[in-house]
Amino acid sequence: MDLKKQYITRQRRALLAFLSQRPEQLFSAEELMLALGQQGENVGLATVYRNLDKMVSQDMLARIIPSDGSGAKYEYLETRALPDSHYHMVCEECGRILHINCSRLAQLADHIESDHDFVLDSRRTILYGRCRQCAKKPQ
Repeated sequence: MDLKKQYITRQRRALLAFLSQRPEQLFSAEELMLALGQQGENVGLATVYRNLDKMVSQDMLARIIPSDGSGAKYEYLETRALPDSHYHMVCEECGRILHINCSRLAQLADHIESDHDFVLDSRRTILYGRCRQCAKKPQ
């Protein structure tokens, strides 16, 4: 995406600067607004959501919606250290979100595409279950 061809507001510039400092951390809109406020940027929640929605539509961010109802989390994709094809796992007990880059999941995605004529979006595919720590806890 060519950022030179679009007008970038002061708030969006602050948001991009913040994201580029933390490329691998998941965050909520509220967490982002508070972090920007701590940096001296007065950015309202509606402005944060508007920018996040635009960045998701431009494939700069991935939106992950945990099943625990805790609200959307976002992941900055612009300077990823992870490969383009990676999946997410969400612990239904503690809400932790983990990245997984697994050749077997890539093989499954290839199978689904070739045998079922359906292309998975790996950045938006989420596997739900329990993380190791929560699985060890008694039910």
